[in-house]
Amino acid sequence: MISLLFSWIAKTIIHEKYPDKNDMRKVYNVIYGDSYLESGLLYLGIMVLGYFWPRVVLVRYIIMPIHSFISDSARA
Repeated sequence: MISLLFSWIAKTIIHEKYPDKNDMRKVYNVIYGDSYLESGLLYLGIMVLGYFWPRVVLVRYIIMPIHSFISDSARA
């Protein structure tokens, strides 16, 4: 839910400040990287799976920030 709220706030601010679509795309790439849609679908899928397999999803939620940190440090 926090990720969805952050995405909504970021989208609102970006669309207000950058009316040009190319500028918006550049800002989205800086914030989310190339996997903006992929991460949104991943969060949605994990929320659905959490209803059926909460322990598996709990482990995945622990792994996600570690994976994000490693992939972000590899880009830098």
